[in-house]
Amino acid sequence: MGRKLRVYLDTSKSELWKYLNQIEYVTYDVTEDALEVAHQIVTMGVFTRKSFDDCQHI
Repeated sequence: MGRKLRVYLDTSKSELWKYLNQIEYVTYDVTEDALEVAHQIVTMGVFTRKSFDDCQHI
């Protein structure tokens, strides 16, 4: 990888981290209803089992 590209990528990552650090993140508990919906999404073939975590917050 060229030096200019490496410097650009390092700068871009730094800017991205600055932006992401401004976000106030919230944790939440996954409910039984959310798990059931996620199972249904996988069963219907909308997403694969590999994407189960993503299905919980759709």
